[in-house]
Amino acid sequence: MAPNNKSSKKNRPPKGQPGKIQPGKSKSIESERSRTLLQSPAMAPLFLILIAFVLYGNTLSHQFAFDDAIVITENQHTLRGLEGIPDLVSTDFFTGIYGAKGMELTGGRYRPLSLVCFAIENQLFGKAVPGPTGTTYQYNPRIGHLLNVLFFAFTCVLLFLLIRRWFPGSDVIAWVCCLLFLVHPVHTEVVANIKSRDEILALFFLLLSLLLLDRQVKGRNGIGNTLLMGLTFLLAMLSKENAFTYVAVVPLILWTIYKLTFGSTIRSSSAFWIVAILYLVLRTTMVGLPSTTETNPSILENPFVNSAFSEKYGTISAILLRYLGLMIYPLRLACDYSYAQIPYIELGNPVSLLSLSIHIALVIALIIAARRRDVLAVAISGYLFPLSVASNLVFNVGAPMGERFIYMSSVAFLIGVAVILLRWLKWDKIQNWKKHPLGVLIVLIALLAYGVRTIDRNRDWYDNESLFTADVQTHPQSAKLHYYYANTLLKKQMSSPEKEEFRPLLDSAFVHFRKSVEIYPAFQIGWYNVGLTLVQQEKGSEALPYIERSLQLNPNHGISLALLGQVYGRYLNEPRKALGPLLRSIREFGLNEAGILQNTGICYAILGNSDSAVYYFDQALLQKPGDRALLDNKMKALLQSGRLDEAGQIQRLLSNAPADGSN
Repeated sequence: MAPNNKSSKKNRPPKGQPGKIQPGKSKSIESERSRTLLQSPAMAPLFLILIAFVLYGNTLSHQFAFDDAIVITENQHTLRGLEGIPDLVSTDFFTGIYGAKGMELTGGRYRPLSLVCFAIENQLFGKAVPGPTGTTYQYNPRIGHLLNVLFFAFTCVLLFLLIRRWFPGSDVIAWVCCLLFLVHPVHTEVVANIKSRDEILALFFLLLSLLLLDRQVKGRNGIGNTLLMGLTFLLAMLSKENAFTYVAVVPLILWTIYKLTFGSTIRSSSAFWIVAILYLVLRTTMVGLPSTTETNPSILENPFVNSAFSEKYGTISAILLRYLGLMIYPLRLACDYSYAQIPYIELGNPVSLLSLSIHIALVIALIIAARRRDVLAVAISGYLFPLSVASNLVFNVGAPMGERFIYMSSVAFLIGVAVILLRWLKWDKIQNWKKHPLGVLIVLIALLAYGVRTIDRNRDWYDNESLFTADVQTHPQSAKLHYYYANTLLKKQMSSPEKEEFRPLLDSAFVHFRKSVEIYPAFQIGWYNVGLTLVQQEKGSEALPYIERSLQLNPNHGISLALLGQVYGRYLNEPRKALGPLLRSIREFGLNEAGILQNTGICYAILGNSDSAVYYFDQALLQKPGDRALLDNKMKALLQSGRLDEAGQIQRLLSNAPADGSN
């Protein structure tokens, strides 16, 4: 019996609708697209790249900011250039800055690709600096910012090409989604902060893998295409772990957009599943099995460490609602949302219940859309699944919330917005926009408002001082932001040759360090810095209770011990009390800095132990050869011990040395 061709045709998706697989476009569609500049296949990518540079061109002259220190300027592996790559690919993401323990975050972090990029860029464009442990490189921030903007622009191009393939004959979805993605202010942290290359690369390679999947489904399923698809998906996961969640999104893409049968969906998804398993094996080999055991006791790095079930999940629910708010219009942006900027609430709180209801509704909508083979299933899953990894639901991510955490999810969210607009306004072609001027006006206003906010927010990301100055005003309950801002001011004053000129900065630093410990009384390093600021203000006697509080919270904090010794010896004239903490800082914690060694020598000299004084002055001179103050102190100790010939040699040396202290 002959097959029923009419029945098979009836079950096919209508021509021109989302999900229809067309190997080519009809002449009528191609002619329509050629009528306008924005519909030209060649000009559309150039236009998107141009808009990206218009929005983010002001970041090209920016300096390092925020987390750049973690991955670039203070990361001992990336600073070594190519030599550091073996360590980057075989250790936790944070070992180059925090050592073997990393940040003690549950699950660990294995995302070496962006770090390898920074190491290569350091080698190629950085300034080589020879040192006692080998050559390191001074990274050029202009290169980092340029590459961030380029990869972001190319990501937008890939997104545009992918959506046009998913929705042939309907350019509106591609343009609305891509333009909103381009101008959305929530992406400023990702593009303007060099460190967030991990987010950019993860989405870039993920979209590339989905484009290769499109080629495979449409008949170009050679072994080369499959291998390249698997490689790009692996690179996405090696950039950041949330790309892994697409092992669950890809089947929905095949089921709803390409209308494959269940069996074909499973077969076409298998390459992603195999690569995901290989990634897990690689990750386990390099950094071990993920752990859910909490080891970090600080609420600043482990936001729900002391929270009961209801408080933890009530607050997480409220944060998920905040993410939706950021996607609608991010009026108040910040680089940090840590304790206690976001209030902790119970599950029964109305805000938590509202968010819970919305997200349960989204899950139900996802199930219904999947059953109906509706593309909104892809939009909902692509929004929820990557965000779940960054929501603290399973693993502690080190912060309650972050704008960078929603970067990958925002693509699916905006696809959903574009699809809903298409259905509501019946925008099947760009030429139909004039039939719905109100809808066009809404989109244009959103694009303009987002674009202006993006350019304005970029200015805040120029460097740490501009960023923290802006954010501490809009998010005044974040203990970390007050600490970051105060620490930036303190470092600026301490590193300046003209310290007196910047002395007023210490007043502001003191105020904000104090605010940080008021918000979080267990902020040990905050208490230390309050004391350090007072010492820099020559108010050492007032610093004592703050340093003691720091040591109560962490008795083994070496630099607090050294500062305590300095206060006792210099400001309280109690050299005997000073020696204990000074010697502990040197012997137990290896703090052999010249200043600490000099203070130890002075205490011994005051107590009459001139031989020990000379020893510690000599140790300090190994680090600061020819320093006049150290030489003068050593000479006095030698005179005190009766070693007149040695003292005379130093006196003659000082008499002949230049006034700047060089020898």
